[in-house]
Amino acid sequence: MSEQAAYDLAAAAFLAGIRSGQRAQFGRSAAAVRDASQKWESAASAAYLAAIERCGKASGEAVPAEVAAEQAEVITSLWRDLAEAHEATEDVSSTGEGPAATYDLRRQAVEDFGKLLSVSAGSESSLSAALPTRYEQYEFVFERGSFVVAANADDDTVRIVEGRLEPRHVVDLTREGPWSAPVGSGVLWIWILENQGGYRDGFQIQFGQPSGHVNVQLVCEASSLTAATVSDMPGQFGDSTTLPPLSQSVDGSPE
Repeated sequence: MSEQAAYDLAAAAFLAGIRSGQRAQFGRSAAAVRDASQKWESAASAAYLAAIERCGKASGEAVPAEVAAEQAEVITSLWRDLAEAHEATEDVSSTGEGPAATYDLRRQAVEDFGKLLSVSAGSESSLSAALPTRYEQYEFVFERGSFVVAANADDDTVRIVEGRLEPRHVVDLTREGPWSAPVGSGVLWIWILENQGGYRDGFQIQFGQPSGHVNVQLVCEASSLTAATVSDMPGQFGDSTTLPPLSQSVDGSPE
Protein backbone atom coordinates (compact mmCIF):
# COMPACT_ATOMS: atom_id res chain seq x y z
CA MET A 1 0.00 0.00 0.00
CA SER A 2 1.32 3.42 -0.93
CA GLU A 3 1.75 6.19 1.63
CA GLN A 4 -1.02 8.22 -0.01
CA ALA A 5 -3.40 5.24 0.12
CA ALA A 6 -2.60 4.79 3.82
CA TYR A 7 -3.37 8.47 4.38
CA ASP A 8 -6.70 8.13 2.54
CA LEU A 9 -7.68 5.22 4.81
CA ALA A 10 -6.75 7.13 7.98
CA ALA A 11 -8.68 10.21 6.84
CA ALA A 12 -11.72 8.07 6.01
CA ALA A 13 -11.58 6.53 9.50
CA PHE A 14 -11.51 10.00 11.07
CA LEU A 15 -14.57 11.10 9.08
CA ALA A 16 -16.38 7.89 10.01
CA GLY A 17 -15.69 8.63 13.68
CA ILE A 18 -17.20 12.09 13.31
CA ARG A 19 -20.34 10.65 11.73
CA SER A 20 -20.71 8.08 14.52
CA GLY A 21 -20.14 10.66 17.27
CA GLN A 22 -17.16 8.90 18.90
CA ARG A 23 -15.86 12.04 20.61
CA ALA A 24 -13.29 10.32 22.78
CA GLN A 25 -11.52 9.02 19.65
CA PHE A 26 -11.25 12.31 17.73
CA GLY A 27 -7.82 13.20 19.09
CA ARG A 28 -6.28 9.78 18.52
CA SER A 29 -7.86 9.51 15.08
CA ALA A 30 -6.64 12.96 14.04
CA ALA A 31 -3.14 12.09 15.26
CA ALA A 32 -3.22 8.89 13.18
CA VAL A 33 -4.16 10.90 10.07
CA ARG A 34 -1.38 13.39 10.82
CA ASP A 35 1.18 10.59 11.11
CA ALA A 36 0.00 8.99 7.86
CA SER A 37 0.07 12.37 6.13
CA GLN A 38 3.63 13.01 7.28
CA LYS A 39 4.73 9.69 5.77
CA TRP A 40 2.94 10.60 2.56
CA GLU A 41 4.67 14.00 2.54
CA SER A 42 8.08 12.38 3.03
CA ALA A 43 7.45 9.91 0.21
CA ALA A 44 6.17 12.65 -2.13
CA SER A 45 9.19 14.84 -1.38
CA ALA A 46 11.53 11.92 -2.04
CA ALA A 47 9.79 11.22 -5.35
CA TYR A 48 10.13 14.87 -6.36
CA LEU A 49 13.85 14.93 -5.55
CA ALA A 50 14.33 11.71 -7.48
CA ALA A 51 12.57 13.23 -10.50
CA ILE A 52 14.83 16.30 -10.35
CA GLU A 53 17.95 14.17 -10.19
CA ARG A 54 16.73 12.03 -13.05
CA CYS A 55 15.66 14.69 -15.55
CA GLY A 56 16.24 18.13 -14.05
CA LYS A 57 13.94 20.61 -12.30
CA ALA A 58 12.92 22.32 -15.54
CA SER A 59 11.74 19.07 -17.07
CA GLY A 60 8.03 18.54 -17.46
CA GLU A 61 8.38 15.12 -15.84
CA ALA A 62 9.22 16.73 -12.49
CA VAL A 63 6.16 19.01 -12.44
CA PRO A 64 3.58 16.38 -11.34
CA ALA A 65 5.94 15.20 -8.61
CA GLU A 66 6.40 18.79 -7.43
CA VAL A 67 2.64 19.38 -7.32
CA ALA A 68 2.13 16.15 -5.37
CA ALA A 69 4.84 17.11 -2.86
CA GLU A 70 3.34 20.57 -2.32
CA GLN A 71 -0.13 19.08 -1.91
CA ALA A 72 1.11 16.62 0.69
CA GLU A 73 2.93 19.40 2.55
CA VAL A 74 -0.20 21.59 2.78
CA ILE A 75 -2.43 18.70 3.86
CA THR A 76 0.09 17.57 6.47
CA SER A 77 0.23 21.08 7.92
CA LEU A 78 -3.56 21.15 8.25
CA TRP A 79 -3.70 17.76 9.97
CA ARG A 80 -0.86 18.72 12.28
CA ASP A 81 -2.86 21.74 13.47
CA LEU A 82 -6.07 19.72 13.74
CA ALA A 83 -4.45 16.96 15.77
CA GLU A 84 -2.82 19.52 18.06
CA ALA A 85 -6.17 21.22 18.66
CA HIS A 86 -7.87 17.92 19.54
CA GLU A 87 -5.05 16.91 21.86
CA ALA A 88 -5.28 20.26 23.65
CA THR A 89 -9.05 20.09 24.16
CA GLU A 90 -9.41 16.37 24.83
CA ASP A 91 -6.12 15.82 26.67
CA VAL A 92 -5.73 12.46 24.91
CA SER A 93 -2.00 12.32 25.53
CA SER A 94 -2.14 13.10 29.22
CA THR A 95 -3.66 11.45 32.28
CA GLY A 96 -7.17 10.73 31.10
CA GLU A 97 -8.59 13.75 32.93
CA GLY A 98 -9.55 15.83 29.89
CA PRO A 99 -13.09 16.71 28.75
CA ALA A 100 -13.48 13.59 26.62
CA ALA A 101 -12.41 11.28 29.42
CA THR A 102 -14.68 13.16 31.84
CA TYR A 103 -17.61 12.81 29.44
CA ASP A 104 -17.10 9.04 29.19
CA LEU A 105 -16.75 8.66 32.97
CA ARG A 106 -19.95 10.61 33.63
CA ARG A 107 -21.88 8.51 31.14
CA GLN A 108 -20.46 5.31 32.63
CA ALA A 109 -21.48 6.41 36.13
CA VAL A 110 -25.05 7.01 34.99
CA GLU A 111 -25.39 3.86 32.90
CA ASP A 112 -23.24 1.26 34.67
CA PHE A 113 -22.22 2.15 38.24
CA GLY A 114 -25.54 1.32 39.90
CA LYS A 115 -26.64 2.59 43.31
CA LEU A 116 -24.69 4.99 45.50
CA LEU A 117 -23.11 3.22 48.48
CA SER A 118 -21.03 5.89 50.21
CA VAL A 119 -19.66 9.42 50.00
CA SER A 120 -16.37 10.51 51.56
CA ALA A 121 -14.43 13.76 51.51
CA GLY A 122 -10.78 14.50 51.96
CA SER A 123 -8.18 17.19 52.39
CA GLU A 124 -4.41 17.36 52.52
CA SER A 125 -4.62 19.79 55.43
CA SER A 126 -6.39 19.32 58.75
CA LEU A 127 -10.16 19.37 58.43
CA SER A 128 -11.73 22.51 59.83
CA ALA A 129 -14.73 22.24 62.10
CA ALA A 130 -15.64 25.80 61.13
CA LEU A 131 -16.07 24.76 57.48
CA PRO A 132 -17.58 21.27 57.66
CA THR A 133 -18.79 21.21 54.05
CA ARG A 134 -15.57 22.41 52.37
CA TYR A 135 -13.10 19.78 51.24
CA GLU A 136 -10.59 19.42 48.44
CA GLN A 137 -12.00 16.13 47.16
CA TYR A 138 -15.21 14.11 47.24
CA GLU A 139 -15.34 10.39 46.57
CA PHE A 140 -18.50 8.68 45.30
CA VAL A 141 -18.57 4.89 45.65
CA PHE A 142 -21.22 2.90 43.80
CA GLU A 143 -22.06 -0.77 43.41
CA ARG A 144 -19.87 -1.15 40.33
CA GLY A 145 -17.49 1.77 40.28
CA SER A 146 -16.29 4.98 41.89
CA PHE A 147 -15.04 8.43 40.98
CA VAL A 148 -13.54 11.47 42.67
CA VAL A 149 -14.46 15.13 42.20
CA ALA A 150 -11.48 17.30 43.08
CA ALA A 151 -10.70 21.00 43.29
CA ASN A 152 -7.91 22.21 41.03
CA ALA A 153 -5.85 24.61 43.13
CA ASP A 154 -4.28 26.27 40.08
CA ASP A 155 -7.46 27.85 38.70
CA ASP A 156 -10.32 26.83 41.04
CA THR A 157 -11.88 24.46 38.52
CA VAL A 158 -13.22 20.97 39.16
CA ARG A 159 -11.95 17.73 37.71
CA ILE A 160 -13.45 14.24 37.76
CA VAL A 161 -11.30 11.13 37.78
CA GLU A 162 -12.08 7.47 38.20
CA GLY A 163 -10.75 5.83 41.34
CA ARG A 164 -10.55 6.38 45.09
CA LEU A 165 -9.50 9.13 47.50
CA GLU A 166 -5.83 9.55 48.37
CA PRO A 167 -5.59 12.67 50.58
CA ARG A 168 -4.09 12.68 54.05
CA HIS A 169 -7.34 13.34 55.93
CA VAL A 170 -10.59 11.56 54.99
CA VAL A 171 -14.05 11.78 56.54
CA ASP A 172 -17.09 9.58 55.84
CA LEU A 173 -20.11 11.71 54.89
CA THR A 174 -22.48 8.88 54.00
CA ARG A 175 -24.78 9.56 56.95
CA GLU A 176 -24.43 13.33 56.78
CA GLY A 177 -26.60 15.79 54.87
CA PRO A 178 -27.04 16.21 52.00
CA TRP A 179 -25.46 12.86 51.13
CA SER A 180 -27.55 10.58 53.33
CA ALA A 181 -30.65 11.17 51.19
CA PRO A 182 -29.39 9.72 47.87
CA VAL A 183 -27.59 6.69 49.34
CA GLY A 184 -29.13 3.62 47.73
CA SER A 185 -30.22 5.58 44.65
CA GLY A 186 -28.90 5.60 41.11
CA VAL A 187 -27.59 8.59 39.18
CA LEU A 188 -29.85 10.23 36.60
CA TRP A 189 -27.68 13.12 35.43
CA ILE A 190 -24.20 14.57 35.98
CA TRP A 191 -23.27 18.09 34.88
CA ILE A 192 -20.06 20.09 34.71
CA LEU A 193 -20.99 23.74 35.37
CA GLU A 194 -19.24 26.66 33.71
CA ASN A 195 -19.28 30.19 35.09
CA GLN A 196 -19.50 33.46 33.14
CA GLY A 197 -15.71 33.61 32.92
CA GLY A 198 -15.51 30.31 31.06
CA TYR A 199 -14.15 28.33 34.04
CA ARG A 200 -15.61 24.91 34.79
CA ASP A 201 -15.84 25.43 38.52
CA GLY A 202 -18.99 23.46 39.38
CA PHE A 203 -20.25 19.89 39.48
CA GLN A 204 -23.88 18.81 39.86
CA ILE A 205 -25.25 15.31 40.31
CA GLN A 206 -28.89 14.21 40.33
CA PHE A 207 -30.13 11.01 41.96
CA GLY A 208 -33.51 9.44 41.24
CA GLN A 209 -35.90 8.44 44.01
CA PRO A 210 -39.58 7.44 44.06
CA SER A 211 -40.42 10.61 45.97
CA GLY A 212 -38.55 12.88 43.57
CA HIS A 213 -35.01 13.89 42.70
CA VAL A 214 -32.03 14.76 44.88
CA ASN A 215 -29.70 17.36 43.35
CA VAL A 216 -26.37 18.29 44.91
CA GLN A 217 -23.81 20.80 43.66
CA LEU A 218 -20.11 21.06 44.40
CA VAL A 219 -18.67 24.50 43.66
CA CYS A 220 -14.94 25.22 43.72
CA GLU A 221 -13.71 28.35 45.45
CA ALA A 222 -10.49 29.08 47.31
CA SER A 223 -9.10 25.69 46.20
CA SER A 224 -11.83 23.72 47.97
CA LEU A 225 -15.33 22.45 47.27
CA THR A 226 -18.56 23.66 48.83
CA ALA A 227 -21.59 21.34 48.79
CA ALA A 228 -25.14 22.62 48.41
CA THR A 229 -28.51 21.12 47.52
CA VAL A 230 -30.59 22.31 44.57
CA SER A 231 -34.34 22.34 45.20
CA ASP A 232 -37.00 21.59 42.61
CA MET A 233 -39.31 24.41 41.61
CA PRO A 234 -42.82 24.25 43.11
CA GLY A 235 -45.27 22.47 40.87
CA GLN A 236 -42.83 19.87 39.55
CA PHE A 237 -43.01 16.10 40.09
CA GLY A 238 -46.70 16.05 40.91
CA ASP A 239 -46.85 18.97 43.34
CA SER A 240 -49.97 21.06 42.95
CA THR A 241 -49.52 24.74 42.25
CA THR A 242 -52.25 27.34 42.67
CA LEU A 243 -52.04 30.06 40.06
CA PRO A 244 -53.27 33.59 40.84
CA PRO A 245 -56.63 34.49 39.27
CA LEU A 246 -56.76 36.46 36.04
CA SER A 247 -57.18 40.17 36.51
CA GLN A 248 -60.67 41.29 35.53
CA SER A 249 -62.07 44.34 33.82
CA VAL A 250 -64.91 46.43 35.20
CA ASP A 251 -67.56 44.27 33.51
CA GLY A 252 -66.15 41.10 35.04
CA SER A 253 -64.57 39.61 31.91
CA PRO A 254 -60.89 38.65 31.88
CA GLU A 255 -58.61 41.37 30.55
